[in-house]
Amino acid sequence: ASYDATWAKAAIALVPLGAWLLFSYRGERLAIQPRGGLLGVMVLGALVANAIAIPLEEGLFVPERWMVRSGFFSRALSYMFTIGFTAEFLKYAVLRYTVWPGRFEQRLDGVAYALAVAEGFATIYNLHIALYTEATLSAAALPIASSV
Repeated sequence: ASYDATWAKAAIALVPLGAWLLFSYRGERLAIQPRGGLLGVMVLGALVANAIAIPLEEGLFVPERWMVRSGFFSRALSYMFTIGFTAEFLKYAVLRYTVWPGRFEQRLDGVAYALAVAEGFATIYNLHIALYTEATLSAAALPIASSV
């Protein structure tokens, strides 16, 4: 991909993060009793995605290597049981070992913190698609939009 297309893909990859910062995080900061640590949990989610989830996906699981002739349902189940469970377990671990149970006072606290972790994960996955694949701008936009 050309230099300009790479930067355009990276800009598109950061749009969901910008929306989260503008609407959710900014709104939280303006609340009477804001939840503490949302930005830190988001950054930790991004670090875990970059340090653990993506290397596991590309180095250990590599589903496209062992599912070459699999059908639709076996591919979907294989991705779910490898990549999907790994990502969701890592998101849970970030929440479990950082903010839970001390910062969970209401049910929506869990939603807010889980959204922050998920946004960190999605941002790293989006940047990975934008910077390290040969996808065109329009081809990269679909996985970027669907990951969030």
